[in-house]
Amino acid sequence: MVNSYLAHMKFLLVLSISLACLTSYAQVKPGSDKVLYNNTELFTLGKVWGFMKYYQPAVSQGKLDWDQILLSTLNDPAKKGVSKTVEIWMALAQNTNYDAVAIKGFAFDSVDVRNFNLNWINKNTLLTTNQKKALHEMVSRPAVGNYWSATGERLYYSSSTEKTYTGKSTAYRILNLFRAWNIIEYFYPYKYQLDNNWDQVLKTNITAFVNANTDLSYKKALTLFSATINDSHTSLEPTYNYDVLGAFTSPFKFQLAGDDVVVTKIVNAAACDAAGIGVGDVITLINGQTVPQIINRLKAFIPASNESVTRREAYSYLFSGAEEAVTASGRKLNGQQLNTTFKRVKRVFYDEWDKDGLPDYKLFYKGKTYPLSYYDEQQKRAVYDFTTDKIAYIDFALLEPKRIDSIMKLYMDQKGIVFDLRGYNDDGNLMKIFDYLSPEPMYFGIKSQPLFNMPGKFAFRDHIINDELKYIGKKNPNYFKGKVVVLINEHTQSAEELWAMVFKKVPNVTLIGSQTAGADGAKTPIKLIDGSKIIFSGLGIYYPDGKETQRVGIVPDVVVKQTVESLQQSRDLLTESAFKLIAGGAN
Repeated sequence: MVNSYLAHMKFLLVLSISLACLTSYAQVKPGSDKVLYNNTELFTLGKVWGFMKYYQPAVSQGKLDWDQILLSTLNDPAKKGVSKTVEIWMALAQNTNYDAVAIKGFAFDSVDVRNFNLNWINKNTLLTTNQKKALHEMVSRPAVGNYWSATGERLYYSSSTEKTYTGKSTAYRILNLFRAWNIIEYFYPYKYQLDNNWDQVLKTNITAFVNANTDLSYKKALTLFSATINDSHTSLEPTYNYDVLGAFTSPFKFQLAGDDVVVTKIVNAAACDAAGIGVGDVITLINGQTVPQIINRLKAFIPASNESVTRREAYSYLFSGAEEAVTASGRKLNGQQLNTTFKRVKRVFYDEWDKDGLPDYKLFYKGKTYPLSYYDEQQKRAVYDFTTDKIAYIDFALLEPKRIDSIMKLYMDQKGIVFDLRGYNDDGNLMKIFDYLSPEPMYFGIKSQPLFNMPGKFAFRDHIINDELKYIGKKNPNYFKGKVVVLINEHTQSAEELWAMVFKKVPNVTLIGSQTAGADGAKTPIKLIDGSKIIFSGLGIYYPDGKETQRVGIVPDVVVKQTVESLQQSRDLLTESAFKLIAGGAN
Protein backbone atom coordinates (compact mmCIF):
# COMPACT_ATOMS: atom_id res chain seq x y z
CA MET A 1 0.00 0.00 0.00
CA VAL A 2 2.85 2.35 0.95
CA ASN A 3 4.77 1.49 -2.23
CA SER A 4 1.67 2.14 -4.32
CA TYR A 5 1.16 5.49 -2.62
CA LEU A 6 4.81 6.49 -3.16
CA ALA A 7 4.65 5.49 -6.82
CA HIS A 8 1.48 7.54 -7.27
CA MET A 9 3.07 10.57 -5.59
CA LYS A 10 6.16 10.21 -7.77
CA PHE A 11 3.99 10.22 -10.88
CA LEU A 12 2.12 13.32 -9.68
CA LEU A 13 5.44 15.05 -9.10
CA VAL A 14 6.67 14.20 -12.59
CA LEU A 15 3.37 15.27 -14.09
CA SER A 16 3.43 18.58 -12.22
CA ILE A 17 6.92 19.23 -13.56
CA SER A 18 5.64 18.36 -17.03
CA LEU A 19 2.74 20.79 -16.75
CA ALA A 20 5.13 23.47 -15.55
CA CYS A 21 7.21 22.81 -18.64
CA LEU A 22 4.16 23.17 -20.85
CA THR A 23 3.15 26.49 -19.31
CA SER A 24 6.64 27.96 -19.18
CA TYR A 25 6.43 29.13 -22.78
CA ALA A 26 3.75 31.63 -21.81
CA GLN A 27 6.10 33.02 -19.17
CA VAL A 28 8.86 33.87 -21.64
CA LYS A 29 9.21 37.62 -22.03
CA PRO A 30 8.29 39.06 -25.44
CA GLY A 31 11.36 39.30 -27.62
CA SER A 32 13.23 36.60 -25.72
CA ASP A 33 14.93 34.31 -28.24
CA LYS A 34 17.40 32.36 -26.17
CA VAL A 35 17.50 28.56 -26.32
CA LEU A 36 19.67 27.33 -23.47
CA TYR A 37 20.39 23.85 -24.81
CA ASN A 38 23.71 23.43 -26.61
CA ASN A 39 23.94 21.83 -30.05
CA THR A 40 24.84 18.37 -28.72
CA GLU A 41 21.81 18.44 -26.43
CA LEU A 42 19.58 19.69 -29.25
CA PHE A 43 20.74 16.81 -31.45
CA THR A 44 19.58 14.25 -28.87
CA LEU A 45 16.31 16.10 -28.28
CA GLY A 46 15.66 16.24 -32.03
CA LYS A 47 16.25 12.52 -32.41
CA VAL A 48 14.08 11.55 -29.42
CA TRP A 49 11.32 14.04 -30.29
CA GLY A 50 11.07 12.67 -33.84
CA PHE A 51 11.31 9.04 -32.75
CA MET A 52 8.48 9.44 -30.23
CA LYS A 53 6.44 11.42 -32.75
CA TYR A 54 6.17 8.35 -34.97
CA TYR A 55 6.61 5.44 -32.55
CA GLN A 56 4.86 6.47 -29.33
CA PRO A 57 1.12 5.80 -29.96
CA ALA A 58 -0.37 8.74 -28.05
CA VAL A 59 2.08 11.13 -29.67
CA SER A 60 1.75 9.70 -33.18
CA GLN A 61 -2.04 9.97 -32.98
CA GLY A 62 -1.88 13.63 -32.01
CA LYS A 63 -3.26 13.12 -28.50
CA LEU A 64 -0.51 15.43 -27.27
CA ASP A 65 0.48 18.74 -28.83
CA TRP A 66 3.99 17.54 -29.59
CA ASP A 67 5.00 20.78 -31.30
CA GLN A 68 4.00 22.80 -28.25
CA ILE A 69 5.83 20.46 -25.91
CA LEU A 70 9.02 20.99 -27.91
CA LEU A 71 8.52 24.76 -28.04
CA SER A 72 7.88 24.86 -24.29
CA THR A 73 11.01 22.81 -23.66
CA LEU A 74 13.17 25.06 -25.81
CA ASN A 75 11.75 28.26 -24.32
CA ASP A 76 11.90 27.14 -20.69
CA PRO A 77 14.04 29.71 -18.81
CA ALA A 78 14.71 27.06 -16.15
CA LYS A 79 16.50 24.69 -18.49
CA LYS A 80 16.46 21.03 -17.51
CA GLY A 81 18.99 18.42 -18.53
CA VAL A 82 18.32 16.23 -21.53
CA SER A 83 17.53 13.12 -19.48
CA LYS A 84 15.12 15.08 -17.25
CA THR A 85 13.43 16.56 -20.32
CA VAL A 86 13.06 13.13 -21.92
CA GLU A 87 11.71 11.80 -18.61
CA ILE A 88 9.01 14.48 -18.69
CA TRP A 89 8.18 13.74 -22.33
CA MET A 90 7.87 10.02 -21.66
CA ALA A 91 5.74 10.54 -18.55
CA LEU A 92 3.31 12.72 -20.47
CA ALA A 93 3.11 10.26 -23.36
CA GLN A 94 2.80 7.11 -21.25
CA ASN A 95 -0.08 8.55 -19.25
CA THR A 96 -2.07 9.77 -22.25
CA ASN A 97 -4.76 7.55 -23.73
CA TYR A 98 -4.69 6.61 -27.40
CA ASP A 99 -6.93 4.78 -29.85
CA ALA A 100 -6.57 1.34 -31.36
CA VAL A 101 -6.06 2.19 -35.03
CA ALA A 102 -5.76 -0.53 -37.66
CA ILE A 103 -3.52 0.31 -40.58
CA LYS A 104 -4.73 -0.59 -44.03
CA GLY A 105 -2.63 -3.59 -44.92
CA PHE A 106 -1.12 -4.58 -48.24
CA ALA A 107 0.80 -7.57 -49.48
CA PHE A 108 4.54 -7.17 -49.81
CA ASP A 109 7.50 -9.38 -50.66
CA SER A 110 10.21 -8.22 -48.27
CA VAL A 111 11.22 -5.40 -45.96
CA ASP A 112 13.93 -2.88 -46.80
CA VAL A 113 15.82 -1.95 -43.61
CA ARG A 114 18.67 0.02 -45.20
CA ASN A 115 17.33 3.25 -43.69
CA PHE A 116 16.57 1.79 -40.26
CA ASN A 117 19.21 1.98 -37.55
CA LEU A 118 18.69 2.29 -33.78
CA ASN A 119 22.36 2.33 -32.83
CA TRP A 120 22.03 6.00 -31.93
CA ILE A 121 19.90 5.02 -28.94
CA ASN A 122 22.51 2.67 -27.51
CA LYS A 123 25.42 5.03 -28.19
CA ASN A 124 23.80 8.16 -26.79
CA THR A 125 25.48 9.37 -23.60
CA LEU A 126 22.74 11.80 -22.52
CA LEU A 127 19.95 9.24 -22.11
CA THR A 128 19.56 6.96 -19.11
CA THR A 129 19.52 3.18 -19.39
CA ASN A 130 15.80 3.09 -18.63
CA GLN A 131 15.08 5.71 -21.29
CA LYS A 132 16.99 3.71 -23.89
CA LYS A 133 15.03 0.63 -22.89
CA ALA A 134 11.75 2.54 -23.18
CA LEU A 135 12.63 3.72 -26.70
CA HIS A 136 13.42 0.17 -27.80
CA GLU A 137 10.12 -1.02 -26.33
CA MET A 138 8.28 1.50 -28.51
CA VAL A 139 9.73 -0.25 -31.56
CA SER A 140 8.63 -3.67 -30.31
CA ARG A 141 5.07 -2.42 -29.72
CA PRO A 142 4.46 0.07 -32.56
CA ALA A 143 1.10 1.73 -33.14
CA VAL A 144 -0.27 3.61 -36.13
CA GLY A 145 -0.52 7.39 -36.03
CA ASN A 146 -2.25 10.01 -38.17
CA TYR A 147 0.60 10.76 -40.56
CA TRP A 148 -0.43 8.63 -43.52
CA SER A 149 -3.03 8.73 -46.27
CA ALA A 150 -4.46 6.06 -48.52
CA THR A 151 -5.81 6.27 -52.05
CA GLY A 152 -6.95 2.87 -53.20
CA GLU A 153 -4.10 0.47 -52.59
CA ARG A 154 -1.60 3.30 -52.48
CA LEU A 155 -0.34 4.19 -49.02
CA TYR A 156 1.89 7.19 -48.54
CA TYR A 157 3.15 9.73 -46.02
CA SER A 158 0.97 12.79 -45.44
CA SER A 159 1.78 15.95 -43.48
CA SER A 160 -1.74 17.35 -43.76
CA THR A 161 -2.26 17.23 -39.98
CA GLU A 162 0.84 19.31 -39.22
CA LYS A 163 0.16 22.69 -37.61
CA THR A 164 1.36 26.05 -38.88
CA TYR A 165 2.70 29.02 -36.93
CA THR A 166 3.80 32.59 -37.50
CA GLY A 167 6.75 32.56 -35.10
CA LYS A 168 10.34 32.80 -36.35
CA SER A 169 12.21 32.71 -33.06
CA THR A 170 15.04 30.24 -32.49
CA ALA A 171 12.62 27.72 -30.97
CA TYR A 172 10.33 27.86 -34.01
CA ARG A 173 13.26 27.53 -36.39
CA ILE A 174 14.44 24.45 -34.51
CA LEU A 175 10.90 23.02 -34.62
CA ASN A 176 10.88 23.53 -38.40
CA LEU A 177 14.21 21.72 -38.74
CA PHE A 178 13.20 18.84 -36.45
CA ARG A 179 9.92 18.38 -38.33
CA ALA A 180 11.47 18.27 -41.80
CA TRP A 181 14.56 16.29 -40.80
CA ASN A 182 12.54 13.55 -39.09
CA ILE A 183 10.18 13.15 -42.03
CA ILE A 184 13.16 12.39 -44.26
CA GLU A 185 14.61 10.20 -41.49
CA TYR A 186 11.55 7.94 -41.40
CA PHE A 187 9.76 8.30 -44.74
CA TYR A 188 12.35 8.93 -47.47
CA PRO A 189 12.96 5.61 -49.25
CA TYR A 190 16.30 6.73 -50.68
CA LYS A 191 17.89 8.05 -47.47
CA TYR A 192 20.61 5.42 -47.75
CA GLN A 193 21.75 7.03 -51.03
CA LEU A 194 22.38 10.51 -49.64
CA ASP A 195 25.79 12.11 -50.05
CA ASN A 196 25.97 13.08 -46.38
CA ASN A 197 25.20 11.03 -43.28
CA TRP A 198 21.72 12.15 -42.25
CA ASP A 199 22.61 12.47 -38.56
CA GLN A 200 25.48 14.74 -39.55
CA VAL A 201 23.04 16.82 -41.62
CA LEU A 202 20.99 17.37 -38.46
CA LYS A 203 24.06 18.39 -36.46
CA THR A 204 25.21 20.82 -39.15
CA ASN A 205 21.78 22.35 -39.59
CA ILE A 206 21.15 22.80 -35.87
CA THR A 207 24.03 25.26 -35.94
CA ALA A 208 22.75 26.88 -39.14
CA PHE A 209 19.13 27.22 -37.95
CA VAL A 210 20.10 28.52 -34.49
CA ASN A 211 22.30 31.17 -36.09
CA ALA A 212 19.77 32.08 -38.82
CA ASN A 213 18.44 35.11 -36.95
CA THR A 214 17.67 37.21 -40.03
CA ASP A 215 15.06 36.59 -42.69
CA LEU A 216 17.68 36.10 -45.41
CA SER A 217 19.90 33.77 -43.37
CA TYR A 218 16.83 31.66 -42.46
CA LYS A 219 15.81 31.35 -46.11
CA LYS A 220 19.36 30.37 -47.00
CA ALA A 221 19.38 27.75 -44.24
CA LEU A 222 16.11 26.22 -45.48
CA THR A 223 17.31 26.25 -49.09
CA LEU A 224 20.60 24.58 -48.19
CA PHE A 225 18.81 22.00 -46.05
CA SER A 226 16.39 21.07 -48.85
CA ALA A 227 19.32 20.53 -51.23
CA THR A 228 20.91 17.96 -48.88
CA ILE A 229 18.07 15.57 -49.81
CA ASN A 230 19.85 15.04 -53.18
CA ASP A 231 16.55 14.58 -55.00
CA SER A 232 15.68 16.20 -58.34
CA HIS A 233 12.04 16.12 -57.20
CA THR A 234 12.89 18.36 -54.26
CA SER A 235 11.89 22.00 -54.23
CA LEU A 236 10.82 24.65 -51.76
CA GLU A 237 7.33 25.96 -52.49
CA PRO A 238 7.21 28.90 -52.67
CA THR A 239 10.82 29.27 -53.71
CA TYR A 240 13.35 31.38 -51.81
CA ASN A 241 15.58 31.62 -54.89
CA TYR A 242 14.74 35.30 -55.36
CA ASP A 243 16.34 36.06 -52.00
CA VAL A 244 19.10 33.45 -52.02
CA LEU A 245 20.24 33.57 -55.65
CA GLY A 246 18.95 36.98 -56.70
CA ALA A 247 15.83 38.36 -58.34
CA PHE A 248 17.54 39.26 -61.63
CA THR A 249 18.92 37.16 -64.47
CA SER A 250 20.17 37.39 -68.04
CA PRO A 251 18.15 39.17 -70.76
CA PHE A 252 18.49 36.02 -72.87
CA LYS A 253 17.88 32.30 -72.58
CA PHE A 254 20.62 29.78 -73.01
CA GLN A 255 21.80 26.20 -72.92
CA LEU A 256 25.06 24.64 -71.80
CA ALA A 257 27.34 22.77 -74.18
CA GLY A 258 30.19 21.43 -72.11
CA ASP A 259 31.39 24.41 -70.09
CA ASP A 260 30.17 26.98 -72.61
CA VAL A 261 26.96 29.03 -72.47
CA VAL A 262 25.18 29.28 -75.83
CA VAL A 263 22.61 32.06 -76.24
CA THR A 264 19.49 30.46 -77.72
CA LYS A 265 16.68 33.03 -77.35
CA ILE A 266 16.39 36.76 -76.69
CA VAL A 267 14.18 37.83 -73.76
CA ASN A 268 14.89 41.56 -73.62
CA ALA A 269 15.93 42.85 -77.03
CA ALA A 270 16.92 46.32 -75.80
CA ALA A 271 19.32 44.95 -73.17
CA CYS A 272 20.84 42.45 -75.60
CA ASP A 273 21.20 45.02 -78.39
CA ALA A 274 22.90 47.46 -76.03
CA ALA A 275 25.38 44.75 -75.02
CA GLY A 276 25.86 43.43 -78.55
CA ILE A 277 24.61 39.94 -77.61
CA GLY A 278 22.78 37.80 -80.16
CA VAL A 279 21.49 34.26 -80.62
CA GLY A 280 24.36 31.83 -81.15
CA ASP A 281 26.90 33.82 -79.15
CA VAL A 282 29.05 31.81 -76.76
CA ILE A 283 29.89 33.01 -73.24
CA THR A 284 32.82 31.41 -71.40
CA LEU A 285 33.32 33.85 -68.50
CA ILE A 286 30.62 35.45 -66.31
CA ASN A 287 31.91 38.21 -64.05
CA GLY A 288 35.34 36.71 -64.57
CA GLN A 289 34.33 33.19 -63.51
CA THR A 290 34.00 30.05 -65.61
CA VAL A 291 30.82 27.97 -65.63
CA PRO A 292 32.38 25.19 -63.47
CA GLN A 293 33.51 27.78 -60.92
CA ILE A 294 30.00 29.22 -60.60
CA ILE A 295 28.43 25.77 -60.42
CA ASN A 296 30.82 24.71 -57.65
CA ARG A 297 30.07 27.90 -55.72
CA LEU A 298 26.28 27.67 -55.90
CA LYS A 299 25.33 24.02 -56.42
CA ALA A 300 24.85 23.51 -52.66
CA PHE A 301 21.62 25.52 -52.99
CA ILE A 302 20.23 23.32 -55.80
CA PRO A 303 18.47 20.00 -55.04
CA ALA A 304 19.72 17.51 -57.61
CA SER A 305 19.92 13.74 -57.83
CA ASN A 306 23.00 13.82 -60.04
CA GLU A 307 25.45 16.02 -61.92
CA SER A 308 23.23 16.08 -65.01
CA VAL A 309 20.52 17.93 -63.09
CA THR A 310 23.02 20.23 -61.37
CA ARG A 311 24.05 21.38 -64.84
CA ARG A 312 20.46 21.42 -66.10
CA GLU A 313 19.45 23.70 -63.25
CA ALA A 314 22.30 26.09 -64.03
CA TYR A 315 19.61 28.13 -65.75
CA SER A 316 18.44 29.02 -62.24
CA TYR A 317 21.70 30.51 -61.04
CA LEU A 318 24.45 31.07 -63.63
CA PHE A 319 23.38 34.66 -64.33
CA SER A 320 21.27 35.23 -61.22
CA GLY A 321 22.11 38.00 -58.80
CA ALA A 322 21.00 41.16 -57.06
CA GLU A 323 23.31 43.52 -58.95
CA GLU A 324 22.10 45.09 -62.17
CA ALA A 325 25.20 44.68 -64.34
CA VAL A 326 27.08 41.56 -65.45
CA THR A 327 30.28 41.26 -67.45
CA ALA A 328 30.56 38.51 -70.04
CA SER A 329 33.39 37.25 -72.22
CA GLY A 330 33.41 34.74 -75.04
CA ARG A 331 32.94 34.80 -78.78
CA LYS A 332 30.30 35.98 -81.21
CA LEU A 333 28.50 33.66 -83.61
CA ASN A 334 30.77 35.01 -86.37
CA GLY A 335 33.87 34.06 -84.36
CA GLN A 336 34.81 37.56 -83.20
CA GLN A 337 35.75 38.10 -79.57
CA LEU A 338 32.95 39.06 -77.15
CA ASN A 339 33.68 41.29 -74.16
CA THR A 340 30.64 43.14 -72.89
CA THR A 341 28.51 44.24 -69.97
CA PHE A 342 24.76 43.68 -69.94
CA LYS A 343 21.90 44.59 -67.64
CA ARG A 344 20.07 41.83 -65.81
CA VAL A 345 16.28 41.64 -66.02
CA LYS A 346 13.74 40.62 -63.39
CA ARG A 347 12.85 36.96 -63.47
CA VAL A 348 10.02 34.63 -62.51
CA PHE A 349 11.38 31.38 -61.10
CA TYR A 350 9.78 28.18 -62.43
CA ASP A 351 7.95 30.17 -65.11
CA GLU A 352 11.37 30.37 -66.73
CA TRP A 353 12.17 26.68 -66.60
CA ASP A 354 15.48 25.87 -68.21
CA LYS A 355 13.79 24.01 -71.06
CA ASP A 356 12.56 27.41 -72.26
CA GLY A 357 16.13 27.95 -73.33
CA LEU A 358 16.01 25.04 -75.75
CA PRO A 359 16.14 26.17 -79.37
CA ASP A 360 13.44 25.04 -81.78
CA TYR A 361 15.26 21.84 -82.64
CA LYS A 362 15.08 20.43 -86.14
CA LEU A 363 16.15 17.18 -87.72
CA PHE A 364 18.77 17.57 -90.46
CA TYR A 365 18.56 14.38 -92.52
CA LYS A 366 19.68 13.61 -96.08
CA GLY A 367 19.83 17.25 -97.09
CA LYS A 368 16.41 18.16 -95.71
CA THR A 369 15.22 19.83 -92.52
CA TYR A 370 12.28 18.60 -90.45
CA PRO A 371 10.70 20.35 -87.44
CA LEU A 372 10.27 17.88 -84.59
CA SER A 373 6.96 19.32 -83.43
CA TYR A 374 4.90 22.40 -84.21
CA TYR A 375 1.38 23.79 -84.05
CA ASP A 376 -0.59 23.42 -87.27
CA GLU A 377 -2.94 26.37 -87.71
CA GLN A 378 -5.08 24.58 -90.29
CA GLN A 379 -5.54 21.43 -88.22
CA LYS A 380 -5.72 23.47 -84.99
CA ARG A 381 -3.55 20.97 -83.15
CA ALA A 382 0.04 20.16 -82.29
CA VAL A 383 1.83 18.03 -84.84
CA TYR A 384 4.27 15.78 -83.01
CA ASP A 385 4.91 12.88 -85.36
CA PHE A 386 6.16 12.44 -88.90
CA THR A 387 7.88 9.89 -91.11
CA THR A 388 10.57 10.09 -93.73
CA ASP A 389 12.72 7.44 -95.37
CA LYS A 390 10.54 4.78 -93.67
CA ILE A 391 11.58 6.10 -90.23
CA ALA A 392 8.98 7.58 -87.88
CA TYR A 393 9.41 10.14 -85.09
CA ILE A 394 6.98 10.57 -82.15
CA ASP A 395 7.29 13.22 -79.43
CA PHE A 396 6.12 11.19 -76.43
CA ALA A 397 5.48 14.31 -74.33
CA LEU A 398 2.77 15.42 -76.76
CA LEU A 399 1.40 11.99 -77.65
CA GLU A 400 -2.36 11.71 -77.09
CA PRO A 401 -3.66 8.29 -75.99
CA LYS A 402 -6.65 8.60 -78.33
CA ARG A 403 -4.29 8.69 -81.32
CA ILE A 404 -2.10 5.72 -80.38
CA ASP A 405 -4.05 3.18 -82.44
CA SER A 406 -4.12 5.31 -85.59
CA ILE A 407 -0.47 6.35 -85.29
CA MET A 408 0.87 2.86 -84.65
CA LYS A 409 -1.19 1.28 -87.42
CA LEU A 410 0.25 3.90 -89.76
CA TYR A 411 3.85 3.20 -88.70
CA MET A 412 3.86 -0.59 -88.33
CA ASP A 413 5.66 -1.03 -91.67
CA GLN A 414 8.46 1.46 -90.89
CA LYS A 415 12.12 0.47 -90.56
CA GLY A 416 12.15 2.06 -87.14
CA ILE A 417 10.39 4.43 -84.76
CA VAL A 418 12.03 7.15 -82.65
CA PHE A 419 10.29 7.94 -79.36
CA ASP A 420 11.38 11.25 -77.81
CA LEU A 421 11.21 11.17 -73.99
CA ARG A 422 12.83 14.55 -73.34
CA GLY A 423 9.55 16.21 -72.37
CA TYR A 424 6.94 15.19 -69.80
CA ASN A 425 3.75 13.17 -70.06
CA ASP A 426 2.39 11.23 -67.08
CA ASP A 427 -0.86 10.07 -68.68
CA GLY A 428 -1.14 6.41 -67.67
CA ASN A 429 -3.19 5.67 -70.78
CA LEU A 430 0.01 5.95 -72.82
CA MET A 431 0.90 2.42 -71.74
CA LYS A 432 -1.30 1.26 -74.63
CA ILE A 433 1.64 2.02 -76.93
CA PHE A 434 3.42 -1.07 -75.59
CA ASP A 435 0.67 -3.34 -76.90
CA TYR A 436 2.25 -2.68 -80.31
CA LEU A 437 5.91 -2.93 -79.32
CA SER A 438 6.27 -6.27 -77.55
CA PRO A 439 5.27 -9.87 -78.36
CA GLU A 440 4.21 -10.47 -74.75
CA PRO A 441 3.48 -8.64 -71.48
CA MET A 442 6.58 -7.08 -69.90
CA TYR A 443 7.51 -7.06 -66.22
CA PHE A 444 9.34 -3.78 -65.76
CA GLY A 445 9.81 -2.82 -62.11
CA ILE A 446 9.06 -2.90 -58.39
CA LYS A 447 8.47 -0.25 -55.74
CA SER A 448 8.90 0.30 -52.02
CA GLN A 449 6.40 1.97 -49.71
CA PRO A 450 6.76 3.09 -46.09
CA LEU A 451 5.60 0.65 -43.45
CA PHE A 452 3.61 3.02 -41.28
CA ASN A 453 3.58 0.79 -38.23
CA MET A 454 7.38 0.61 -38.49
CA PRO A 455 8.57 4.08 -39.60
CA GLY A 456 11.98 3.93 -41.22
CA LYS A 457 11.29 0.55 -42.80
CA PHE A 458 9.94 0.08 -46.31
CA ALA A 459 8.04 -2.75 -47.96
CA PHE A 460 9.04 -4.01 -51.40
CA ARG A 461 6.08 -4.72 -53.66
CA ASP A 462 6.23 -6.65 -56.91
CA HIS A 463 4.79 -3.86 -59.06
CA ILE A 464 5.06 -0.10 -59.57
CA ILE A 465 1.59 1.06 -60.63
CA ASN A 466 -0.72 -1.56 -59.12
CA ASP A 467 -1.14 -5.32 -59.12
CA GLU A 468 -3.31 -5.29 -62.25
CA LEU A 469 -0.61 -3.41 -64.14
CA LYS A 470 2.33 -5.46 -62.96
CA TYR A 471 2.88 -6.26 -66.62
CA ILE A 472 2.56 -3.82 -69.51
CA GLY A 473 1.80 -4.89 -73.06
CA LYS A 474 -0.04 -7.93 -74.31
CA LYS A 475 0.56 -11.13 -76.23
CA ASN A 476 0.91 -9.96 -79.80
CA PRO A 477 2.73 -12.02 -82.45
CA ASN A 478 2.23 -9.13 -84.87
CA TYR A 479 4.15 -6.61 -82.78
CA PHE A 480 6.37 -3.97 -84.39
CA LYS A 481 9.49 -5.73 -85.73
CA GLY A 482 11.51 -2.67 -86.70
CA LYS A 483 14.12 -0.85 -84.66
CA VAL A 484 12.98 1.21 -81.68
CA VAL A 485 15.09 4.15 -80.54
CA VAL A 486 14.33 6.16 -77.39
CA LEU A 487 15.77 9.64 -76.81
CA ILE A 488 16.62 10.61 -73.22
CA ASN A 489 18.62 13.31 -71.43
CA GLU A 490 18.63 15.37 -68.23
CA HIS A 491 15.09 16.61 -68.98
CA THR A 492 13.78 13.04 -68.82
CA GLN A 493 12.46 12.93 -65.27
CA SER A 494 10.01 11.09 -63.04
CA ALA A 495 7.15 9.69 -65.16
CA GLU A 496 9.32 9.91 -68.28
CA GLU A 497 11.96 7.82 -66.52
CA LEU A 498 9.27 5.26 -65.73
CA TRP A 499 8.36 5.13 -69.42
CA ALA A 500 12.05 4.71 -70.23
CA MET A 501 12.21 1.75 -67.82
CA VAL A 502 9.40 0.09 -69.77
CA PHE A 503 10.96 0.91 -73.15
CA LYS A 504 14.15 -0.85 -72.02
CA LYS A 505 12.15 -4.10 -72.04
CA VAL A 506 11.03 -3.65 -75.66
CA PRO A 507 12.75 -5.92 -78.22
CA ASN A 508 15.35 -4.34 -80.49
CA VAL A 509 15.47 -1.07 -78.53
CA THR A 510 18.35 1.41 -78.25
CA LEU A 511 18.44 4.37 -75.86
CA ILE A 512 20.31 7.40 -77.17
CA GLY A 513 21.27 10.56 -75.28
CA SER A 514 22.60 11.15 -71.78
CA GLN A 515 21.93 10.38 -68.12
CA THR A 516 18.38 11.19 -67.01
CA ALA A 517 17.35 13.19 -63.93
CA GLY A 518 17.27 10.27 -61.49
CA ALA A 519 14.05 11.27 -59.70
CA ASP A 520 11.41 8.59 -59.55
CA GLY A 521 8.61 8.13 -57.03
CA ALA A 522 5.55 10.11 -55.96
CA LYS A 523 6.21 13.79 -55.23
CA THR A 524 5.38 14.14 -51.53
CA PRO A 525 5.14 17.43 -49.57
CA ILE A 526 6.52 18.23 -46.12
CA LYS A 527 4.38 20.98 -44.63
CA LEU A 528 6.70 23.43 -42.88
CA ILE A 529 5.61 25.51 -39.90
CA ASP A 530 4.68 28.55 -42.02
CA GLY A 531 2.64 26.47 -44.47
CA SER A 532 5.31 26.33 -47.17
CA LYS A 533 6.49 22.95 -48.43
CA ILE A 534 9.55 20.89 -49.17
CA ILE A 535 8.88 18.25 -51.83
CA PHE A 536 10.58 14.84 -51.87
CA SER A 537 10.14 11.45 -53.57
CA GLY A 538 7.88 9.43 -51.27
CA LEU A 539 7.98 6.04 -53.03
CA GLY A 540 10.95 3.96 -54.10
CA ILE A 541 11.13 2.86 -57.74
CA TYR A 542 13.44 0.03 -58.84
CA TYR A 543 14.14 -2.35 -61.69
CA PRO A 544 12.89 -5.91 -61.13
CA ASP A 545 16.33 -6.91 -59.79
CA GLY A 546 16.23 -4.12 -57.19
CA LYS A 547 18.61 -1.71 -58.92
CA GLU A 548 17.78 1.97 -58.44
CA THR A 549 16.82 4.59 -60.96
CA GLN A 550 16.93 7.27 -58.24
CA ARG A 551 20.08 9.37 -58.59
CA VAL A 552 21.42 6.90 -61.20
CA GLY A 553 18.77 7.79 -63.76
CA ILE A 554 18.33 5.83 -66.97
CA VAL A 555 21.69 5.17 -68.60
CA PRO A 556 21.71 5.39 -72.43
CA ASP A 557 23.17 2.73 -74.69
CA VAL A 558 24.69 5.41 -76.91
CA VAL A 559 25.83 8.72 -75.38
CA VAL A 560 25.05 11.77 -77.51
CA LYS A 561 25.05 15.38 -76.27
CA GLN A 562 24.43 18.71 -77.92
CA THR A 563 27.49 20.74 -78.96
CA VAL A 564 28.04 24.46 -79.33
CA GLU A 565 27.68 24.11 -83.09
CA SER A 566 24.48 22.04 -82.94
CA LEU A 567 22.85 24.54 -80.56
CA GLN A 568 23.85 27.42 -82.82
CA GLN A 569 22.30 25.64 -85.79
CA SER A 570 19.25 24.32 -83.86
CA ARG A 571 20.26 20.82 -84.95
CA ASP A 572 19.10 17.97 -82.76
CA LEU A 573 22.03 15.58 -82.67
CA LEU A 574 20.06 12.96 -80.72
CA THR A 575 17.38 12.64 -83.39
CA GLU A 576 20.01 12.68 -86.13
CA SER A 577 21.87 9.84 -84.39
CA ALA A 578 18.63 7.89 -84.03
CA PHE A 579 17.74 8.20 -87.72
CA LYS A 580 21.29 7.28 -88.69
CA LEU A 581 21.21 4.18 -86.49
CA ILE A 582 17.88 3.02 -87.92
CA ALA A 583 19.00 3.71 -91.48
CA GLY A 584 22.03 1.52 -90.92
CA GLY A 585 24.68 4.23 -90.93
CA ALA A 586 23.40 6.24 -93.90
CA ASN A 587 23.16 10.00 -93.46
